[in-house]
Amino acid sequence: WYHSHTGAQRTDGLFGSLVIKETPDLIAKAKAEPGVGDFTDQPDKYTLSFLDWQVKSSDDVFTELESGVRFYDSFQVPNSDAIRYPTTTSQDGAEVGPVSYWSGLINGKGRHESVNYIQSRLSIFTVSPGKQYRFRLVGAQGLFAYRVAFAEHKLKVFAMDGTLVKPREVDFIIIHAGERYDFLLNTNKTEDEIGNGLFPIWGRTLETSIPDAHIVEAILHYDTTPEPDSTEYENVFNAYSTGSESCTIDNSCETDYVNTTCTSDNICLALNCPFKNYPSTFNIDCIHVNQLELLFPIEESDLPDVQVGEEDTIILNFAFGGSGTSVINARSHLLPSSPLTVLNSSGLAVIEENEFCKDLKVTSQCDDNTTPSISDP
Repeated sequence: WYHSHTGAQRTDGLFGSLVIKETPDLIAKAKAEPGVGDFTDQPDKYTLSFLDWQVKSSDDVFTELESGVRFYDSFQVPNSDAIRYPTTTSQDGAEVGPVSYWSGLINGKGRHESVNYIQSRLSIFTVSPGKQYRFRLVGAQGLFAYRVAFAEHKLKVFAMDGTLVKPREVDFIIIHAGERYDFLLNTNKTEDEIGNGLFPIWGRTLETSIPDAHIVEAILHYDTTPEPDSTEYENVFNAYSTGSESCTIDNSCETDYVNTTCTSDNICLALNCPFKNYPSTFNIDCIHVNQLELLFPIEESDLPDVQVGEEDTIILNFAFGGSGTSVINARSHLLPSSPLTVLNSSGLAVIEENEFCKDLKVTSQCDDNTTPSISDP
């Protein structure tokens, strides 16, 4: 996938999916492997891009995160009475939300939790009974990880970050920013199991320090019934609520589904937990990515044939400098004082003479204008 690296523009929607399909020979070989089998692969229909969308502009969010001012849950300039947003954490105490969650989007569609379903638009993924489909997940979100589930369906993990792995069936996939997962979804269900043909798709944040974590929603639709419109969304999700509250005003549906599905007699499996284990009360066991295995071993011929002499070895030392900026070999990128595209030749010459670091081994003007992040021993 691709996305902007300027500030937090990704949260404004400057991203998209890129699918590089395997060769027909490799796919045929993969389908013959145990636990894989035949599957439908249509990336234009079965790719889910997740985004934790902010109502504020990316410039404001980036400034609040990076300036030290942090985030105030308000649209006004903070004053002495303003209450700083309390950072949310996961069950292991790790920071989850340094800024407040607004809403989640799947392929650009979603719902703020205060908005009725009938006023929203959700992404719908249509399948036929008796088949197996390849789904792709793209973690385009900026901050919040999602624990993804398809109600009443197992997710057979098939690839991670573009690499095929031995199938591993799980109930949840936890997807963090920048990650990609492929899974196979089996639609071998009876007519009674299909029912109205509508199943919730949830992505739940990992927050446990607040009463209700936040969610992102979509719908899995079987083509044995008409595709739903927004008047039917609420019933799709409320069908999984055991409480008196409607899903329109809280996130109880996903919680109820997990509580009734994952029990002490039926432990669920979650892939890619950022912690060792869930508490026993969750009835969820973790599978970590280091437990996945390659579907096929890497052949010697797959590796680049590069001959590197000792004198050609390059060492890149990545670190965070004293000023809080990231540095490589004690140097960080400094933008020129003027945009290079608007300068004439004499202006470019001044920039080159005074601001451009020409060689890491040669003292340059840059060294004179910046405070070293790492002191010499």
